[in-house]
Amino acid sequence: MRAVLAAALTLALAPLTACPVYFGDDDGDDDVCAYGDDDGAEADPIAPIRLVDPYSLTCTDFGGWGGGGGCGPCGACDPPPEAPLPTWGFCDSQCTALGEGECLATEGCRATYDYACYTGDGPCTAEVPYTGCYQVDQSGALEGDCLDLADAWQCSTRDDCVALHDFSTGGSEFVQCRVEGAACEYIGVEEECLARPDCAPRYEGTDCTCDPSGNCTCETWTFADCITGRNPGDPTPPPPGM
Repeated sequence: MRAVLAAALTLALAPLTACPVYFGDDDGDDDVCAYGDDDGAEADPIAPIRLVDPYSLTCTDFGGWGGGGGCGPCGACDPPPEAPLPTWGFCDSQCTALGEGECLATEGCRATYDYACYTGDGPCTAEVPYTGCYQVDQSGALEGDCLDLADAWQCSTRDDCVALHDFSTGGSEFVQCRVEGAACEYIGVEEECLARPDCAPRYEGTDCTCDPSGNCTCETWTFADCITGRNPGDPTPPPPGM
């Protein structure tokens, strides 16, 4: 008898709405809730709002009320939040699953790396430093050098910066923001190191004479390695003692 009544009710409602009728258990929880337009006729399907937390790179679900409406059982969708949603990038975007090269070349996408593997500072347990591609924050890019963006959210607003995270303890905590490109520590050519505004060369001296304060004058200086830390606008540093 219940099946017959259900069919009759569906036919009666069909001309009035495009929403299906949901029948629950005998506990009475079988009401239909339409979201979006008042008549429900042109309501869109309800999609969850999932945003990437830039501090941990984890997806956070903020419910399914956003953008349009839809139809479904009452209680199937969370109510709108009391506070505004964060402007983080969406978990599912044009950046999702892009390889490193594509991510670096795609506008609106930002690359993330394992800090230890990218910089060589600490044990590297990953096969490659690159850890994923994410959509930039929806609020728009901030001004300034990437190294000055010490906050994970600030770094996430730029697609010309990369974010380094610590995965060594099983988490994904933000560590540092760097300019897009190879890590300074991986540059082995003096000219390439000098050409990068965020990098600084280090030198080793031979036949040196040092004063009590530790200032040394050497006959020759040889490029040793390249490190991160040169501030934007600094002049090209000459070898020490010259």
